[in-house]
Amino acid sequence: MITFNNAIYTLLSADTGLTALVGTKIYPLVLPQETALPAVVIDRSSSAVYSKDGSYGFINTVNIAILSTTYNESVEIAEQVDSILNFYKGTVSTINIIESKIVDVSENYQEEAYVQKLVYEMKNY
Repeated sequence: MITFNNAIYTLLSADTGLTALVGTKIYPLVLPQETALPAVVIDRSSSAVYSKDGSYGFINTVNIAILSTTYNESVEIAEQVDSILNFYKGTVSTINIIESKIVDVSENYQEEAYVQKLVYEMKNY
């Protein structure tokens, strides 16, 4: 399940609408120092779920942080990310995502950046 974050990166970076807004600035876990905004940062946690027959899958909590120097741009990027991930079903990088839904949205301002935070619950088996 370590590769799940790579699948989300692949899904986001393949979207021309998102790359038109942030270019290649989609990062796992940490925004590199001196990165010009806007940018997207992805992190996730996963929990295994087991069925009675012993098969298993994962419930992944995927956190997306969108950082921008303007509020309107941060919202525009968040809407684009949501259009990609909310209700997504399909196979990406050998990961079969069977359900994806947004479960939390928040926003704040920190270190001279507007931050939109989107949280998705994604299931794969």
